Amino acid sequence: MNTDEASRTDQSAAGRAAAGAQQQSVPEETAAAAEQVARTADRLGRYIREAVCDLHIHTNASDGFESPSQVVVQALHRGLGGFSVTDHDTVQGDRDVIMILDKLQQVGLSLPHFVAGVEIITAYDGGEIHLLGYFLDEGFEQLEPFLRRCRASRAERNRAMCEALQELGFLIDDHELSSQGGYVVGRVHMANILIRKGYAASVHECFDKWLGDGRQAYRPRALVPAAEAIQAIRACGGVPVLAHPADYGWCGEQPDPQSGDTLLLRHLKQLQAVGLVGVETVHGRATPQQMSETAQAARQLGLLRTAGSDYHDSQTQRLLPYIFRSDNDFSLYLL
Repeated sequence: MNTDEASRTDQSAAGRAAAGAQQQSVPEETAAAAEQVARTADRLGRYIREAVCDLHIHTNASDGFESPSQVVVQALHRGLGGFSVTDHDTVQGDRDVIMILDKLQQVGLSLPHFVAGVEIITAYDGGEIHLLGYFLDEGFEQLEPFLRRCRASRAERNRAMCEALQELGFLIDDHELSSQGGYVVGRVHMANILIRKGYAASVHECFDKWLGDGRQAYRPRALVPAAEAIQAIRACGGVPVLAHPADYGWCGEQPDPQSGDTLLLRHLKQLQAVGLVGVETVHGRATPQQMSETAQAARQLGLLRTAGSDYHDSQTQRLLPYIFRSDNDFSLYLL
C-alpha cells in the first residue's frame, strides 16, 4: 500500500468510526443520521487530501470583522480548495455564503468546496473546550433550536457584563451591544464599544483590564456540556471536531506512567467515547510540535484530522495557505 492509499484508508476509518463505535454512546441519533455523519466525515477527508482547506473561519455574523461575501473573496483570492464558515452559535454566515456561491456558480466561476460549519463553546472537565460542527447538506438548519439555547446563554452573560461595566463607570448598555451588527455579539463587540468611546486603545487592552477571564467585568457563562453538543451535532448528521486542542494545555505533557497515555490522548479518548469524530490538528496558533503531537494522537485513535486558521480579520490573520512558512509542509499533520 502506498502513502496515498494509506492516507485514504486512515481518514476513511474516521467515517466508519462515526457510524459504528460511537452509536451506543449517542442513543438519540438515528441510523440515518449516523450514516450521514459517516458520509460527511469521508467527504471531508477527501477534500483535505485533495486540496488546501481552511475549515475554521469567522465572519461578522459572530466575532469576525469581515462579511460572508468578503470571506468568499478571500477564499478565492488565496486559492483555497475548500473552506468552512464556523461562526459562534449561529449558521447565518453559512446561509449567506451558500447564497453567494450559488450566484457565482450561475456565472460559471470555478469555486472551492464549501462546508457549512459552526463553533460551540462547551463545558468539559471543569473548564471549557470549543467544538466545531461540519455539515455537507441542509442538516445544519436542524441544529438551530440547540443554537438558540447557546445564544440565550450568551445574551444573559452579555447583560451581566454590561451591568458590571456600568458599575465601573462605563457608559455601555445591553441594547447598545445588541445593535453592534452580528447575529451573535459578545466580548469583542463590548471591547469595540469601549474603544470607540475612548476608554481603551485596543481589544487586547479591554480584555486585559476588564473583559478577560477573572477581570473586574468578567462574568462566567452557562455552557452546555461537551457531550451534549457532540450528540446534538451528530443527531443532525454533522461531524463534531475538537478545535485547537493545544489551547487547553493538553499538548507537551509526558505520558502517564501507568496508562502510557499523554494528557492529550486521554482527553481525546474520553471525547471519542461520546461521539467525537475529528480533531483540528492544524491551527493558526499551534506550533509544529503541538500539531505533530495532535496528529499522532488522532492517527492512533482513527480520528479525522482537519485544518483551520481561526481567521477573524485580514489585518492580523490570513487564511491557511499563507500562515505557514513555505518550508513547513503542514500536510504532514493531516494525511
